[in-house]
This record gives sequence, C-alpha cells and structure tokens, in this order.
Amino acid sequence: MPLHWKAIGSGPAILLGVLAACGGGGQPAGPSGVSQPPADASPGTGDPNVTTPALTEAGGASGDAGSNAASPEPGDSGPSGVTTLVDGLTNPTYLVSDGVNVYFTTYDTTTMNDVVMRVTSDGSALSTLATGQGIAGGLALYQGTLYWTNGIGAGGGSVMSVGVDGGGLTTIATGQTYPVGPAVDGTGIYWSQDVADSGTVMSAPFDGGPPSVLVAQQNWPNALATSPMGLFWMTLDGIEWQAAPFDGGAPTQLGSASGSNNGAIAVDSTGVYSLQQCVVFRSPFDGGAAAPLTGLLVLGGPCVVDGTTFAVDSSGVYWPLMFGMNGALNSGSVLGAPLFDSTAQPDTIASAQKAPNNVAVDEWYVYWTNHGVNGEAGQVMRANK
Repeated sequence: MPLHWKAIGSGPAILLGVLAACGGGGQPAGPSGVSQPPADASPGTGDPNVTTPALTEAGGASGDAGSNAASPEPGDSGPSGVTTLVDGLTNPTYLVSDGVNVYFTTYDTTTMNDVVMRVTSDGSALSTLATGQGIAGGLALYQGTLYWTNGIGAGGGSVMSVGVDGGGLTTIATGQTYPVGPAVDGTGIYWSQDVADSGTVMSAPFDGGPPSVLVAQQNWPNALATSPMGLFWMTLDGIEWQAAPFDGGAPTQLGSASGSNNGAIAVDSTGVYSLQQCVVFRSPFDGGAAAPLTGLLVLGGPCVVDGTTFAVDSSGVYWPLMFGMNGALNSGSVLGAPLFDSTAQPDTIASAQKAPNNVAVDEWYVYWTNHGVNGEAGQVMRANK
C-alpha cells in the first residue's frame, strides 16, 4: 500500500529535524552560539532532579528509569567512539538533543508508566523531568520546552509539555485517540490521531487555547515534521501539499512512495524522507516520484515497524537497523550515509547494538536508544558522526 505525507504551509525550505511515527520527536538544531562540543555540560546547580553520577562496571547507568533510575557515569568511548550514556533502562524509545543534553522517554517498571528524562551529552548527570505518563507516541523539543503525546487507547490519550529544567508540566490536550507526534514550530503544536479513514491532524496554540481539527478524514495519519515549507505528515494514502494559511483546506497531491507505513519521516530543503524496510527514500517537493537514496537498497532487512525515528541533517542521514541481516540478537547497528553521493554505501556508526530503534543528532554526535532484547536492559547511546 502506498505511503503518503501531507504538507501545509509555504516559504523557503531549510533543514529541519526528524519526527517519529507512533511518535515524532523533532530533532532541533544545537543551541545558538555553541561552536564546539560541550565539555562538562550539566544542569544548573541546585536542581533537585539531578542524580549524582556513580561508577559502574558497564560504564553507564544501571537500573530502571523514573523513581528507581540509577545514576550514569560518563560512558567510556570504545575504539569506534561509541559511548553508553545511560544503561539499565526498560524500553527506552524516543529521544532528541539540543547539543548540551539528550532528552528521552523510557518505561518505569514501578509505576508502569513512561517517564521523560534528561541526560547530559557526556553522560555525567541524569534527571527525571516528568513521571506517570502514558505510553509515549513521540517527543519534540522547541525553544526550551519538550512536547510529547501519551497514546492510550480510544479517547484516553493526551498531549503534554514540560520545560527542559523539569518545570511547568502542562496538559495541552486530553481525550485524544492514539495520538502520535507532536511536531512543533513557531506556528503551534501539531499531532495526529492514528485511526483508519477517520483519523485527524490536530493543532493547538501556545497560549493554552483549545485544540482544533486541522485536517479530518485521514487514513492512519502518523508521523509529522515541520519545515518552513509547511507541516508534513504520513498517511497510507499519498503525499500531499497544502499552502498556507493553515486553514485545513483540501490538499493537492505531492507524490507517493511504495512500502509499509513504519512511522518515520524527516524533512530538509530538498524533500521529504521516509524509512521503509530499512531503506531511506526521498520524495522531492516538486512532485516527482519518491526514490531510494542510491546505495541503500542492500539494507533491506529487519527494522522496527512502529516507533522508529531517523535523522537527517547537512552531514547526512542516520538510521537504525534493529537486527543484523541474519536476524541475530544484539547484532543491531546504526548507519549513516551522505545525502547526495550517488556512489556512497552506508557507514556503520555502531554495531553489536541491542535493538536500536530511534536516532537523533546534534552538531557533533549521533544518539540512539537501544530497546534491549531478551530481558536485557535498554540504553541511551552516543557516537561520533
């Protein structure tokens, strides 16, 4: 069945980040004025949520997230530069980075809910920002605030936000049905309700006003991403474009790509990217057919079907391969490739990973979550680009 995105908006395109399906955490650019990797970045002194670093054999944190979260130590980089920022997690999923901290969602086995956490990009301090959340459907970061969806059944989902310092936990919307996203930019907060045929794309203003239906009658609307070109989201029916203003008018077709809807989408100045069966496709804004990036077709193989994010920036595209080509456990990898080299094959950023399922980037590093396999703990990882 063809994959589709839809777009709302107009204006010059610039590179923006990634949003997930079954969740879309937007990958923000690094903080302005930062010209080198932060050496000892950590939350401000006196933060009651900061866990004091503690040494472990594994070179990372150990234990469950939330109230039982153990402390990370700065991970030891191996020969490939791969670093464990946090260990001992249960099903960590979405993550974003601002170049100083990495923010992620994970499961708290004590409360049986997701929590939103923060770890410094060197792994030296771990904080809990929000507890008692539903199963996350994505994570986004915009101007010092984190946004996520809690996707719990029909009418039981919500959209939430919290400051990156853990203050100001806010409910943006309740009564949502399988919400996914959100995507956030200067015009507002956007998410989808992932339902066949009667799905909707929703919006809410920053001033706390009520949410509204932006576009209705969507077929499994899923991942979202924002760009000056507009708001994009994936469905099972096509890639469409809708010009500003955001009035919910009828979109026109932009393009389509074949494959299964695994819930990953990204946007840069040249087009919309999707991840289908571990192959990265680009669909151009001019309406041309979506095509796989050259050299990536050899990677067809096991991927996380729902809940996978990948990242695109000026340095290339980065995505997870959940298992090795033989399907062996603990043989996942994180891959990277340039965007416009027609002869390039992917580079292996990290190998022997425990089911990597979401990827984020900042100016210097690639980050990902290892979901964990066969009861093994999950992790938040980092490697050089």
